[in-house]
Amino acid sequence: MFKKIDVKGRGRMGFIKVPKCSVKITLEEKHPIEYYKMLLKGECPPGAADLFKQMLHQSEADFDRV
Repeated sequence: MFKKIDVKGRGRMGFIKVPKCSVKITLEEKHPIEYYKMLLKGECPPGAADLFKQMLHQSEADFDRV
């Protein structure tokens, strides 16, 4: 929270508490083999794992080989 001046009529003023938020996003590139290993261990996000599983199923991949 930080303070901001609130100017009012007749020469009066006050302070408003303004909320402040920040988000830090880190992107990193991984080799597909490392990603597959993470996927099989269950360490990747569930949405990405489900999407990858659908892609493998649609391409009729051999799951034992993967």
